[in-house]
Amino acid sequence: MILDVRLPDGTGIEVCRDLRSLLPDLKCLMLTSFNDDEALFDSIMAGAAGQSLLDPVATARVLERLRNPPRDQAAVYAARLAERRAHPAGS
Repeated sequence: MILDVRLPDGTGIEVCRDLRSLLPDLKCLMLTSFNDDEALFDSIMAGAAGQSLLDPVATARVLERLRNPPRDQAAVYAARLAERRAHPAGS
């Protein structure tokens, strides 16, 4: 699960804590554009697997890709996976 540390109606830290209480094996990665040691500590205490510091432009790009993934890329990846399964490396 990829979560932004700061959300309009709460924090990704709270979401991480709540989700991990229900799904203990869930891995959460926290994204932020703020260099905030307290948020990093709180993320770890909530069970996040890690936190990445992104500049605001990179954060916006990641969030845009998550909201609107390119549809044609999924087909390309599926074709590559099918090709690899049909012709494994070294065989």
